[in-house]
Amino acid sequence: MRRSTLAATLGTAAILGALVSTPAVAAPTATDGRISLTELNNATLQIPAWPSGDEGSCAHGAVKFTKGAHDAIRLHGQPVYSDVDHDGVQETAILVGCHPQWSDYQVLAFERNAAGKIVSRGQVLRSGPPGRPGKDIMQIWQIAGAPNGDIRADVGEYRPCCMAASDSSQHQWRTYGLRDKAWKQTGGPTVFGQNPHVTDLVVTGQQVVMKQDSKKIWRGILTVTVRNAGPTMVKYTGIDIVAGSPHGTTGWEHCGSKPNGEPDLTTTCTYGGIAPGRSMTLRYGLYSVKAPTPTIRVDVTSLNANRQGYPDSNYRNNAITIAVKH
Repeated sequence: MRRSTLAATLGTAAILGALVSTPAVAAPTATDGRISLTELNNATLQIPAWPSGDEGSCAHGAVKFTKGAHDAIRLHGQPVYSDVDHDGVQETAILVGCHPQWSDYQVLAFERNAAGKIVSRGQVLRSGPPGRPGKDIMQIWQIAGAPNGDIRADVGEYRPCCMAASDSSQHQWRTYGLRDKAWKQTGGPTVFGQNPHVTDLVVTGQQVVMKQDSKKIWRGILTVTVRNAGPTMVKYTGIDIVAGSPHGTTGWEHCGSKPNGEPDLTTTCTYGGIAPGRSMTLRYGLYSVKAPTPTIRVDVTSLNANRQGYPDSNYRNNAITIAVKH
């Protein structure tokens, strides 16, 4: 179901605090730390451990890349060259992502030692759990060079996964540099402001009463109200209905899939937007040739134009279980 997948997704994952330093590997002796993308794509690179939960899918330690990939791990974009340790020669930074189903990222720095071998200069920053969704870094799109040997990173606050909307996160450019032998944030924002895509949908519903007609068919009406209790406009509204009773003749016009009487079958419906403080009430006709199921579950989600789910500030009020009386 959309909501359960989305909630699990968005309820996990974020980065270490922006101002917490990470240790850097001791500087090697080198004459040229510039490493081409062609060489990185087929090199053995030292990859730090990934966030908890990634262990079975994301390799770490000495990882051999072939054509820029190793299982679920990929190199992203072009390398960035910057004199991070101010020794007169440039080092190489590259964005690395692991994508088993969700996505986590690391920005890593490398250089050559005196023998020409690629060696690590440390982890500039990373995304992933533990952390606070909407507060900490859990998306990294790209990197760029910066003055004074620093590295800039384009970061966001929601972890990419599953049916989560790809545009859930805001974009912020933050700057990181090697200071006192550790990587630290040296510039850019340190907090994410109000996200225009995050709101608070609330669903309520009335008890369903099913009665038999003259042909012994159980019939009733499911009434659901969805309210936008958040500060931002909901572009599209998604409703998932789990009911054993199939639909009737009215109320299901906006539903892409329809139940057929099987238990725990999900029906997905999509509607227009809801302004802050406003609500919509929906009614669905139900019928059943057998005794109706005792409950119906309803989940609501704010959607983008591609029908992907946006984050919600309070998932506890996104779902309701409605009793069925007969």
